[in-house]
Amino acid sequence: MLITYQLTADDIVAGQVRFREGNSGTSKFLYRARPIGLSLFLGAAGIVQIAVSPSYRASGIVCLCAVAFLWIGQFVTRTNYGRRYIKKNPSAAREYKAEFTEEGVELWGPELHVKSGWSNFQRWQESENHFLLYPNSQTFHLFPKRSFEPKDVDLFRMLLGRKVVASS
Repeated sequence: MLITYQLTADDIVAGQVRFREGNSGTSKFLYRARPIGLSLFLGAAGIVQIAVSPSYRASGIVCLCAVAFLWIGQFVTRTNYGRRYIKKNPSAAREYKAEFTEEGVELWGPELHVKSGWSNFQRWQESENHFLLYPNSQTFHLFPKRSFEPKDVDLFRMLLGRKVVASS
């Protein structure tokens, strides 16, 4: 099966998020709960300090401001990451082709031609809109599902299931 795809900034962000969630050693819930828990703790501490005494009002406001900066920083970082990555690595947004056979994967792109057998991949993951294929624990190839024909998504999933170990 042959696909042609072009990654967008949103694809890169979604791939990185899925990569981090899959490699954190914790469940998706715990991965996402950490910043929420920290925000709740700081927010509660700020509210308690403001409510207890006027003399603690300044430190309460600092806690609430820290929560605001935490959420704004998380949003800005996640939103701008893909655009910054493409700006630094313009070849990431160019058109690529990938062929998946029983023997392995062949990738073509600008100044790129790679042929690799399935034994060179440690695992794969699937998200709502992407497939991630890992040659090692620190790198991955990202394939958007939109680049597959509808019938090919299931065929590709079955091929990966036969050839590479899946991870949650």
